Amino acid sequence: MISRNHALNALQRKAREYKHWEQWVKDNATEANSIDPTHSFYTLIDEAIDQLSPRQKEIYLLHRHERMTYQQIAVHLNIGRETVKTHLESATRAISKHVKLQLAVTMTAIHLLL
Repeated sequence: MISRNHALNALQRKAREYKHWEQWVKDNATEANSIDPTHSFYTLIDEAIDQLSPRQKEIYLLHRHERMTYQQIAVHLNIGRETVKTHLESATRAISKHVKLQLAVTMTAIHLLL
C-alpha cells in the first residue's frame, strides 16, 4: 500500500512539473522559433562570437565560415600560423564557456520553476 501511494505521488508530481513546464514554454514563446532548440543554440553561439575580441572574431569567422586553413588565414592577415592557432583556441574556449554558462542559467531557471 505504501509503495503504491509513493508511486502515485511521484506520477502526480511529474504531471504537475510537466504542466508547469508547458505553461512556462507558452509564456516565454514570443515567436515560433523561440522553442526550437536548434535556433536557441545557434543564437547562443552568435552571442558568444559577438563577445570575442575583433581579431579573434575575424580569425574565427575566416576559419569556420570561410573554411580557410590556419596557413591561409596567416597569409591573409599577415600573421604567424601559431598566432592564428592561439586566437582560434582562445575563441573556441570563450564560445564554449559562454554557451555552457547560458545553458546552466537556463537549466537552473527551469529547475526553479518546477
